[in-house]
Amino acid sequence: MTNPKRIIILLCASLIMIFSFGPRSSLGIFMQPVSNELGWPVSIFALSLAIQNLAWGLFQPLMGGLADRFGAPKVLAAGAILYSIGIFSLTFSLNPIQMIFSFGVIAGIGLSAASLTIVISAVSKLLPENQRSFAVGTVTAAGSLGQLLVTPFAQQLISSHSWRAAIIMLSIIIILIPIFALGFTRDNSEKKPDSADQNLSVIFKSFTNKNYLYLLTGFFVCGFHVAFITSHLPTYLAGLNIASKTAAIAIGLIGFFNVFGAFFAGVLGGKYSKANLLSMLYLSRAICIFLFFIFPKSETSVYLFASIMGVLWLSTVPLTSGLVSDIFGSKNIGSLFGFVFLSHQLGAFFGVLIGGLVYDYFGDYHFVWKISILLGLLAAFIHIPIKIETSKISSFAKGYSK
Repeated sequence: MTNPKRIIILLCASLIMIFSFGPRSSLGIFMQPVSNELGWPVSIFALSLAIQNLAWGLFQPLMGGLADRFGAPKVLAAGAILYSIGIFSLTFSLNPIQMIFSFGVIAGIGLSAASLTIVISAVSKLLPENQRSFAVGTVTAAGSLGQLLVTPFAQQLISSHSWRAAIIMLSIIIILIPIFALGFTRDNSEKKPDSADQNLSVIFKSFTNKNYLYLLTGFFVCGFHVAFITSHLPTYLAGLNIASKTAAIAIGLIGFFNVFGAFFAGVLGGKYSKANLLSMLYLSRAICIFLFFIFPKSETSVYLFASIMGVLWLSTVPLTSGLVSDIFGSKNIGSLFGFVFLSHQLGAFFGVLIGGLVYDYFGDYHFVWKISILLGLLAAFIHIPIKIETSKISSFAKGYSK
């Protein structure tokens, strides 16, 4: 593949991530205005977001398998339509059940087909092995750029117009994704896709690999952290009488600094042990959350916390997906990383749901911050046993790619 084609692939993948991850990362700022206007407890909106994360994760392996068999562009286009409809439906939700089904289930299914895992699958198949870690880091960084750009923009629309106007704008942004999906040409389209039995065999075999199980556990923690903070940080700060603008800027800062964090994680993952880097990342998260929890809160401390967490945010993605590719090869990465991402979304489900329930019951988030610290330590520990000798990587991959 020529360099111009590689540039087009990376550009399209990056734009998809901006238009997909940007709106998703901003949804936490809607929790207070939507709950206040509709007169519902915070836990209702939190449950909808939790269900959205769960549906996103549950359908991710299926969508990854479909992308492996039929190509990413079709899956991305269908997902963008569902995602946009699900987000837009929030503007006319009349009761909690309707919100949970449309904003939760429908949007979650759409996200599973129009987000990171499908993009990573396409990029991993279309680019050479020695460029994958860098490429995935770049694409992940682009998603964080979307978070940086979209969240403050959405907050401005909420402040100047209404939360409904902001939601409508997000749904318009999402529906543009299929345009950029056209940039994914399939150089291997002439190859006959594996049968369903072959795909299932690879999946079942992967669950006997202890390294894969460690990755599943670690990414569960990542999902818990990311979803809890993006969904509940605005409400947490509001309870401390810190302006909503500060929360929006903080989420934007997370996105800004993760542009660099994810990019350099991809670069470092191509040179050093991905497992060791992941262990250090999760340990750093635990320390960062602990310090934020124990020290007094101010605009300055919030921005400092957001900046440090931003560096650590989705830096886990190029390293985790890179390990999956190292162990199993890229042929079935859509399905295999799909299950890893399912674990991530299970963590996200519990992070959002527990956060909402704890807040409604206790009126604060102290218990959830403590859980987040302990989970960070667990994730740091669980990656230490992952040892893959470079000389054996190709043999592992061949065994799972036949």
